[in-house]
Amino acid sequence: MLDIDDTVDAVHGHQQLSSFNRHHDERCLLPIHLYDAATGRPVDMILRQAPERASRSAAIRVAICPAHPRRWPATSILIRGDGDYGRAQVMAWCENNAIDYV
Repeated sequence: MLDIDDTVDAVHGHQQLSSFNRHHDERCLLPIHLYDAATGRPVDMILRQAPERASRSAAIRVAICPAHPRRWPATSILIRGDGDYGRAQVMAWCENNAIDYV
């Protein structure tokens, strides 16, 4: 089971890949964090621009594909994410790649 979520990383000035995020009301980066739910240990962090919200499936694909399914074909993956990850494109990608989600 993998937990996935965004974390605000406020910046000062105009650092590369940073931009203004209306939800957080500041300039920031918004990396995606992926954790092993059983141990709480980080699996991957994906840096992306703060306003980016459209392609969650691309972020999940980058985080998970190196480890699944070719390397460990007997391993099943369950992704837990907040409602922001409950998008049709994310769920379709998971279903097409035999990855369960909550």
